[in-house]
Amino acid sequence: MSEDEDKLVAELLSFIREKLVDANDGIEVGETSPLAEMGLLNSLKMAALVNFIQALTGTRVPPQRLTTRNFRDVRHIAVLVADLTTASKP
Repeated sequence: MSEDEDKLVAELLSFIREKLVDANDGIEVGETSPLAEMGLLNSLKMAALVNFIQALTGTRVPPQRLTTRNFRDVRHIAVLVADLTTASKP
C-alpha cells in the first residue's frame, strides 16, 4: 500500500471512530474490521462516509461502486478511492 493510501486509511479510521461509532458501544475499529457486520454502515452512516471521502479527496464514488464488498473494511475503501482517483486523472 502506498504512502497516500496509508494516509487515507488513517483519515478514514479517524472519521469512522469519531463520527460513526457511538462512544458508549465500546467498539474498536481497525483497518480490517468488518464495518457492516459491526453495524457501522447503515444508509445514513454510509452517506456521511461517502460525503467525507468526496470532501477529503475530491473523488466522487459512483452509486454502482457503493457495494458491501468495496466498503467491507477501511483497507478496501482506501483501495476503492485510490482506484477511482487514478481513473479520474487524465
